[in-house]
Amino acid sequence: MMAGEGGTSRLEHRILTFDEWKTNAPPTLVESICVAFLRNLPHFTEVRFGLLYLKPHVRIPVGTSDVLLEMYARMRHQVDFSPFADLKRTAEAEDDAFISIFFNPNGIQQSRLRRARLEDLKLTADVVNSLIRYHPDLEELNVAVNDMNGSVVESISGLEGRLCKLSFSNFDNIFADEMLRSFRTDEPEIGSPYKKRQYIINAPNLLTLGVKKKTKHTAGLFSTLLKPMTRLQHLDLSGSVVDNFTFLLGTLQKTLVSLCLHGVKITNADFKIITTLKRLKYLDISQTEILTDQTPDCLRILNDGLPELEYLDISYTCLCDPIYGVTTIDAKNRDCIPSSIEGLRGRKKPLEFLGLFQCRNGACQWNSIPALRVSGDANESQIVTSLQIYMFRARYLHKALNDAYRLLRYETCHRSQFILKLILDAMFMYPKSMRIQIAGSAALFYVVRNDGQNRSPKMDSYMRRQVIRAIVTAMGNNLNEQTMLRNGCLTICQFHIPNEVMFLYKDVVTVLLKMLRIAMLDEFLLRIGVLLLNSLACQVENEHKMMVGEMKAVETMIDIIEARLRDNSCDEVMEVSWSMMWNVTDETPKNCERFLDKSGMDLFLRCLKQFPDKGELLRNMMGLLGNVAEVQNLRCKLLVGQYIKVFSQLLDSTSDGIEVSYNACGVLAHVCSDGPTVWLIDSPTYEEIQNKMIDAINRWPMRSKRNINYRSFEPILRLIPASASPASQHWACWALANLTRVYPEKYCPLLEKERGLIRLQPVINDEIAARIDTKKLVQRVMQHHARFNERIPYDTWSDAEMDVSDVDIEMDTD
Repeated sequence: MMAGEGGTSRLEHRILTFDEWKTNAPPTLVESICVAFLRNLPHFTEVRFGLLYLKPHVRIPVGTSDVLLEMYARMRHQVDFSPFADLKRTAEAEDDAFISIFFNPNGIQQSRLRRARLEDLKLTADVVNSLIRYHPDLEELNVAVNDMNGSVVESISGLEGRLCKLSFSNFDNIFADEMLRSFRTDEPEIGSPYKKRQYIINAPNLLTLGVKKKTKHTAGLFSTLLKPMTRLQHLDLSGSVVDNFTFLLGTLQKTLVSLCLHGVKITNADFKIITTLKRLKYLDISQTEILTDQTPDCLRILNDGLPELEYLDISYTCLCDPIYGVTTIDAKNRDCIPSSIEGLRGRKKPLEFLGLFQCRNGACQWNSIPALRVSGDANESQIVTSLQIYMFRARYLHKALNDAYRLLRYETCHRSQFILKLILDAMFMYPKSMRIQIAGSAALFYVVRNDGQNRSPKMDSYMRRQVIRAIVTAMGNNLNEQTMLRNGCLTICQFHIPNEVMFLYKDVVTVLLKMLRIAMLDEFLLRIGVLLLNSLACQVENEHKMMVGEMKAVETMIDIIEARLRDNSCDEVMEVSWSMMWNVTDETPKNCERFLDKSGMDLFLRCLKQFPDKGELLRNMMGLLGNVAEVQNLRCKLLVGQYIKVFSQLLDSTSDGIEVSYNACGVLAHVCSDGPTVWLIDSPTYEEIQNKMIDAINRWPMRSKRNINYRSFEPILRLIPASASPASQHWACWALANLTRVYPEKYCPLLEKERGLIRLQPVINDEIAARIDTKKLVQRVMQHHARFNERIPYDTWSDAEMDVSDVDIEMDTD
């Protein structure tokens, strides 16, 4: 496993049954408590001497301490340490400051660890030594630390008989130089305390040992290391360079049941030593690249010499004889399991598992494979097995994800939900691996797109959230990789926006805005990014619109529009950018102010001049300005002769149906609602605008379909008492009449909810001065509401005028 892939080392390499695999389940109660702890550190911890310690009254029970440490390792980059001004953290040992909460000073047992998985943390040797000293009952320890003095080794030896599982992720950096030199055969004999005492780590009850080392050492080092471990059952030497395997002879021949030699070069002679481990059930001799100096005879030696072998991984090797199809079975093997692999013929029962991933000549596709489960790429079962077994092996996992992508895209997949969970596991486990994130996101797209097809069960809400979280995290970690961004955006588009992303709303918006600010962004990404942001700004509450504004979404849209103007291009990107600002300014005065402060009106005029006949563009721009006009303290900035003339001219526009004219009239309705006393421009006059607005409104067909969405009628209802501006009243009443006529199911309940009928009644009762035709519009609104309540089919409604002055209003006035 490559450190650069963000890999995580594990000791056991075994197959789990499908029922046993608990991947991506919802968090347990203890895990949720630990996450809450990490998100509220100031409540539970305090700084002493530059490190975090539990407050005196805080206790963490045994079991919970283990989970807390694991949760911290998983989400360490999300933990907020900013409240602790005196905390000392360095890039080389940034986790020292947190691990100290597991120290138990003054003899008080505030926490109790049984498992300490530290391999992914950046720690100093002193902190690791302290942790071991405060928790003498440790049963499992995974450690990766630079300690050339050997002090950590001595601390581990102090655990004596309690330690059961031990793993060193960087073997070369944790033992003293003089000890390592003393075991090299190519250097003179050097005195060493380890040689004198005949052991390195005193761990007689150790059952599992993992050693990762890159430089070459002799069998003598391993012999001394393993000598006191008389009960060892599992040994993992992945990636090690060993001169010979004689250290396996002796006690290990009686105890060892699992041996992992992944990436370890093994000679033909070494195979014979391995066969002396007669109790061996699990053997992994897979490689990182195919070696040609091993023959099928080596596989036959293992097959014949290990009678209890059940799990064998020979991936990336040429140990399989290239025989295709079922072979002829001779008399000696007549009662044996058929095998297309020459080295595995003669077995009385099949292997539980056989790893054939990326074996030469496509061995996984042969007809007769003597194993119940096989890793490879021949079919869905093999791909699922590969994803499971190689979850902690980044290079293999990347290829398995690509296989899953091809399966999901081109073939019928029967276990898509289980594959989905495995893909999510892979993406969460390797957040910094661009290759795994790209491959995983490509596969996720087809899982989501095909969800529920071919009679497969649909994803539940928890899994859908997990997919969104994985995609957004991957995009945020790979903003410079446009393939990842494309995969992410396409996958997000498969969900219901904005409803299904509200739990991660800020993160989604943040990633999309960062993406849109990238120089030389792919045109497709620019378009889909703007479309997604527009969807996210629509139909959300004001607090979310404010959040988007604070993240400089308005400024980003204006920059995009400026670039389009320079290119003389009025396309979907420009139109949707205006639409996004229209949505984000809806009933959000601060965002309206941001638009004006960013020279938004100048941008509006330039777009209008350059693209005067683009109906959708005009509609979106005027809709935005309508939101600005609703803000009383900003209306004065629209009351400029140049702007009013433009709005007046747009009243006669027939672009996009009535939308441009309607929105222009809405802007003027709000500006005029403050009355003629604030009208400080000479041309056009207040009366001229009033008359032109009335003429435009009376031209609009009442049944005009609309391309607009009102979350509230409050801005319209505020214009009803504006008797100083009859045209404003008239526009507001026409808007209500039109919306309740065309979309009664949506807008009649909204009108009732906001007490609209009560607020319109004074117009009918002459308590508010209004034009006669305005009163008729109010009558129509009441008529539409009455017919809606009577359940009269909409297609039978007549648009004939009706006197409804005596109609009782039935609504809750409390």
